[in-house]
Amino acid sequence: MQTRKSRIIDQSGVLIVVTAVSLTMILGMAGLALDLGYMYIVKTELQRAADAGAMAGARALFFPRVTSPPQCAAAQSKAWEIAQANLADGSPPTVSTPPEYAAPYGHWNWSTRTFTPGCSSSSGNYTNAVTIRAAKSNISLLFMGVFGYGPRTLTAAALASMDFVGRLEEGASFAMVLNRSSVKTAPAVTYIYLAPDPPGNGGWYAKAPTNPTSALMQYYLNNPSMVPDIEVDDRVRLANGAWSAPLNIIRDNYMGKTVLMPVVETVKFNQDVPVLGFTAFQITGVSTTGHRYVRGLALQLWEVSAASSQPGGANDFGLLSATRLSLSD
Repeated sequence: MQTRKSRIIDQSGVLIVVTAVSLTMILGMAGLALDLGYMYIVKTELQRAADAGAMAGARALFFPRVTSPPQCAAAQSKAWEIAQANLADGSPPTVSTPPEYAAPYGHWNWSTRTFTPGCSSSSGNYTNAVTIRAAKSNISLLFMGVFGYGPRTLTAAALASMDFVGRLEEGASFAMVLNRSSVKTAPAVTYIYLAPDPPGNGGWYAKAPTNPTSALMQYYLNNPSMVPDIEVDDRVRLANGAWSAPLNIIRDNYMGKTVLMPVVETVKFNQDVPVLGFTAFQITGVSTTGHRYVRGLALQLWEVSAASSQPGGANDFGLLSATRLSLSD
């Protein structure tokens, strides 16, 4: 029969064993949590580096313009430079092309969300995207290494694109369209002549089936936020009215400003035509008497914010939607 003293000694021994096991488990879980937390931090740093590199690379396909875009080699160089400027685990990551994309640049299709590798200036397959992979190897594990888990390797990949505008949101479009033939590879002075002159370079527009009247054009010009959203393949109705009132508004409020216009194949008044894309147009002059016109320059490589536009345009009319991350992993 155990005495009270022996029972206390036995219980103390059990308590010591339980405490030792518990402390080991607690320390192990704490170490696991610390190591997992640190790996999460490094993974986040790698993703930030990959995202920043891809975004910078996509923009470098077009800006600053040194050669005719897409500037594929410059885009890859910029992507790698910016990614390595972001530290992961205390030093620059190793950058490369993600094996799943097969090339550092290519065409990203916003509709199908597919990537076609390569450098191309062909319409419909235009190089608009950059891919990059950031990696960090030999990441030391402070506690898990005690249990035989060696240094880890982490990676992150990103794909970003900068595409021609496929849609202008409400309030982004101007009240006139431009003929496709007036969009040049370099800015050239363009006259949008209105009646009684022969049509050709552009005119007033409203989304079909609405008719573009003088009153409606005045309303849009005085309240630009009320111009409806418009996208590629929408049909617009055109007019070439030599209306003094809207022309006066343009002269008084829009001189020297850059506006965004839909582009159409040919200007046929009193008919509905499809929108092919969009361009930026800098207004430099207005005539409100005699041969009435709006004069300006169709600009190349003009960037519009993501809040005002959506990508997906198939034609190069110079208007680009701001860079977006397409994939981040």
